Amino acid sequence: MIKKIKIRINKLDKLTSVITVSGYGISYGVDVDHKKNIYIPSFDRGLIYKISSNLKVVKSYDLNKKGLVETKQSFGHILKPHEVSFDSKKNIYITEMGYGYGNCAGRVTKISPSGKLLKIIGLNHNNGKGLNAPTVSFRAKDKCLYVSEWKANKILRYNKKYELTGWLGKFNGYEKEKKEFFFRCKNKKGYLNHPHALRLGPDNNLYVVDTNNHRIVKYDINGNYIGWLGKKENGIINNNWSKNGNSVKGKELGAFSGPLDLEFYNNKIYISDNDNHRILKLDLSGKVMGWIGKSNKSNRNIIWMTKGYSSRDKGIYGFSNPFGLRVRKNFLYVADRGNNRIKIIKSKLIN
Repeated sequence: MIKKIKIRINKLDKLTSVITVSGYGISYGVDVDHKKNIYIPSFDRGLIYKISSNLKVVKSYDLNKKGLVETKQSFGHILKPHEVSFDSKKNIYITEMGYGYGNCAGRVTKISPSGKLLKIIGLNHNNGKGLNAPTVSFRAKDKCLYVSEWKANKILRYNKKYELTGWLGKFNGYEKEKKEFFFRCKNKKGYLNHPHALRLGPDNNLYVVDTNNHRIVKYDINGNYIGWLGKKENGIINNNWSKNGNSVKGKELGAFSGPLDLEFYNNKIYISDNDNHRILKLDLSGKVMGWIGKSNKSNRNIIWMTKGYSSRDKGIYGFSNPFGLRVRKNFLYVADRGNNRIKIIKSKLIN
């Protein structure tokens, strides 16, 4: 095992265990392959760490012209890897944020299950400068690749040949070929402000985490604006995908403050609510079913609370600015960014 990686297991009760992984540097994402191996993109070290499902073997990988190669070096050449994801054919997608701060060079790198470099997507954008700080990418069941171009306030869509076919958001003039775009949001209330993540839901609608607008936005597959979830300016919680009103941040049940990632599992929506230091679970109608985090109440139950507020916590009960998350049967994986750890909660109550 790589000495720098530390893995700790804490059993809270008969139903719940918490596993923490640290020592990999900075990570904003986490994913799990079909064999339940854990993948951690190290943003500052330019490496991908792979931890076996039994937590006993740790390997680190770098990227060269041929693909992913195992390495023992402390730093690699992956350009600020922000997320790792997999498609149905077990190919790996690494979202490389690039230089950040609007300096582009972002891309999505596709790797075969054997580690071979298959495709680099997005380097032709912005007059050949690359994507503008992409954060999340995923290959959906419609065979399209979706990418959140965070700094450009847009969601990009590519066809199965990885040709750009459209984008979602306000046109800002930096792309010259308007004819390439298959949709633009015509409703101004559907414009995005630093969207961090998105998923194609079980209802075949697009769900976008609109981070700086503190809301979750829903569109149909053609990009038509359906509505949003979050807190309105008048203090009322919008929990039914209404188009009305403007969103503001909040800490109440049903409100968000800087949400970042989104996951679907068993027709439920899981959201990392970054500035509220919690993970939320919602049904598809928009109703919040509960949250996980450090509670200001004196109760020790950490699974799907509905009362009180969450707070920053470095212990095993809470989070500090959670980013990426994944949900598998009885497992919740979270990139607990503020604590520089991956936190894994194992419980039959997760789903």
